[in-house]
Amino acid sequence: MTLEDLCSRIPMDAALKLKRELSSFSQIELDYFYQKIGSYSSMKELKDNYGEEICNPISQKIFLFNADGIGTGEIWAAWLLKDAFISGGNETFDLTIGDSKYELKAYNFGRHWKTKQWQLSNYKGPWRLGNAGAMTNFSFVDNLIYNAHLAHKVANCKIDSPGVKKMQKVVQKIELLCDSHTMVGDFARGEVSQKKMKLMIEFINLANTYVNRNKTEYDIVSFGSTTPGNPDQSYVIEQQTAEELDSGTFKIVRSIDLNDYNDPIVFDRMLTKSRYIRDGIEVMIDDINSDLLKVENKYKGINFVVFRKDSINITNSLLKIEDRSLDGLLAAVGDTFNLSSASVRVKEKI
Repeated sequence: MTLEDLCSRIPMDAALKLKRELSSFSQIELDYFYQKIGSYSSMKELKDNYGEEICNPISQKIFLFNADGIGTGEIWAAWLLKDAFISGGNETFDLTIGDSKYELKAYNFGRHWKTKQWQLSNYKGPWRLGNAGAMTNFSFVDNLIYNAHLAHKVANCKIDSPGVKKMQKVVQKIELLCDSHTMVGDFARGEVSQKKMKLMIEFINLANTYVNRNKTEYDIVSFGSTTPGNPDQSYVIEQQTAEELDSGTFKIVRSIDLNDYNDPIVFDRMLTKSRYIRDGIEVMIDDINSDLLKVENKYKGINFVVFRKDSINITNSLLKIEDRSLDGLLAAVGDTFNLSSASVRVKEKI
């Protein structure tokens, strides 16, 4: 196959830039480049010989070729795969071969810590999606931001309780990790390190234990007025079941201010408004897995092709959290998912 054939299968700007790049190749490099055009008929065939291809220095040079709007590895795949077409920026996938569509993710190279030169890297963690990875598409992120607001209120609470003090120590650790922004600001911007994420999970778990220390029935009633300007009134009552409340008879113990979080009853009520605190981290795990399933559905009919140091992973599935425990969730942070740069990163299931 010829260079013109390859250029016909990639965007015009990238083709022009590739030709300019080739002008700096030595004759040996050019001979190898032309010889390898269209060497493979399928992604599976390329996968089987990936180790040999990616270790060749000329092949690495093509893999790292950078063109505007073209991801790392796309030109390389089009170069080696016969009949592979790069889609360009208007599609949700990068490459087509016949009727097969692929989204390419290059996580096989990194810069040497000292020389800053690109080299094969053994990164095994999550990777960034396109627009589908925006944190606004993930329900669990909304809940995390809400819990960050609650954690901020807990930090300023003056309730003298061992459970509250444990929560406050964790919140303090999160705040110390925030440089120019507050904890709430970092979560709202989607700048959450693995350590912050794990500490927030620890806070949620501690809060869940705290609010479930005593099982109570209904113990607060509120009255609203249809007259403008009349504030709502709230009261602590002797505990009653829902059926008992239906009778309309209850005993008021005292009035309360629902904005006074130093009141233990109001404090508990505030915490239980969080689904994750009320029902436990299992709910958070379920939300994360459900969000990942939505991403899979968005990419339905498209295979993820993830370039790692030792292999090409081809799959249409994302890794989920199977262990619905605190340890399982903590282990998933940085391995199954993470949150940074306002984007949720994910990992392929193989």
